[in-house]
Amino acid sequence: MKTVSLAEINAHFNDYLKVSQGESILITDNGHPVAAITLVVDPDELERLMLANSVKFNELLNKSRQSIKENGGMEHDEFWELVDELSLNKAEESN
Repeated sequence: MKTVSLAEINAHFNDYLKVSQGESILITDNGHPVAAITLVVDPDELERLMLANSVKFNELLNKSRQSIKENGGMEHDEFWELVDELSLNKAEESN
């Protein structure tokens, strides 16, 4: 993984976007990691990346795990209703 400063990325973004096709780029600000650029060509991989970074989706997973520990789990239909609700909320936030 290549490491590049935020200032360098700002100055040469298009060049680094091309570089990201071969390797991921870690972006730093004052020596601290702040972001990364990773080429995503597979729509399923993009969805996994987005879900992994979704606070609401991870809260849902944690709630499900806790429910399983406490009372054997969440009903199948209830889980998918919550997923649908999350999707609707996400769509409304985008508009």
